[in-house]
Amino acid sequence: MIDLNRMTLGAGLAGIALLASVARPAVADQGAVDTLRAECAIQLNLGAGGCDCIAETAASELSDAQQALVAAMVSQDQATAATVRSGMSVQEISEAAMFMVNTPKRCAAQ
Repeated sequence: MIDLNRMTLGAGLAGIALLASVARPAVADQGAVDTLRAECAIQLNLGAGGCDCIAETAASELSDAQQALVAAMVSQDQATAATVRSGMSVQEISEAAMFMVNTPKRCAAQ
């Protein structure tokens, strides 16, 4: 299985911790998007507009499972990440990883 935490670190995005270190349910909800926005403001060098962009993009482009996976991965919750990944396809996991790589850059550029 792909170790997305290492892949993300290898891509130079170790500082992309967008969520608090809390366990997330297998299915994300609006609370996950709100947490994403709040943690972005704390942990990334983006203004409110950039963090809103990340949160809104997650809400519109990621499934609930992908949101939960991103939340678990950036909060280093290995157990939840494994649980969520077990119910996802390789394509869904890859899309979540690419969200983590591309969206902060895209939102920072706006």
